[in-house]
Amino acid sequence: KNSVLLLSHPKVLEFIKKNTPNSFTPAIIPFKPSSKLELICKKNHWLLVANPAKINRLYEDKIKFAEICQTHHLPQIPNVVAPLTLDNFNQVQKKFGHELVIQTHFGWAGNSTFFAKSYDDATKQILPRTLVKFSPLLSGYSLLNNCCLTKFGLIQSPPALQYTGLPALTQNPFATTGRQWPSLAPTTIQEQVKKITENFSSILQQQNFRGFFGLDFFVYQDQVYLLECNPRLTAS
Repeated sequence: KNSVLLLSHPKVLEFIKKNTPNSFTPAIIPFKPSSKLELICKKNHWLLVANPAKINRLYEDKIKFAEICQTHHLPQIPNVVAPLTLDNFNQVQKKFGHELVIQTHFGWAGNSTFFAKSYDDATKQILPRTLVKFSPLLSGYSLLNNCCLTKFGLIQSPPALQYTGLPALTQNPFATTGRQWPSLAPTTIQEQVKKITENFSSILQQQNFRGFFGLDFFVYQDQVYLLECNPRLTAS
């Protein structure tokens, strides 16, 4: 069910050994980096063609990502990072309004993002005192941008429109269900996406990041906000 178990299997080990000429080193290219994958490659003297798992973990952490955006003055939906308590929930509702979006550290396909109108709603989905990111529920649309950071510079795709929470495909209103190219977003919006991507890539460069990454954006009242980063190959 995962790459490490697959690569640890005796038949796979034998296949790699049998099909690798003596003068070559096997190169493993994962969809997503992991520390366990780094260990198995080191043990078997394989070349791991991926960024360190530590970098992947840092940028996929939705709470730490919000802190990175704040530090580097990247536009993001207003948010508060705090433990999930009744007092904090009430304070955030006073700040952002009745309907809130709450995110935990890690998740995939929207499974770490929750909607809540009350503290009871929130604690049915998230354990009390968990460190979370509170944001207001906004009405808008999502875009994504696939990129590759090379030694020659940044390559970025045209933005795609991201379909989220289609009822026929998911019960989770925050789950991605599809993508569309071209996005048909106004040129001014696409220019904002391009500029934010360039600014964010300079942060990745400081970490010696190389290769593919994807960025998700939210558009609200002609303003583009950076939502999250997938510092790896993406599903799209």
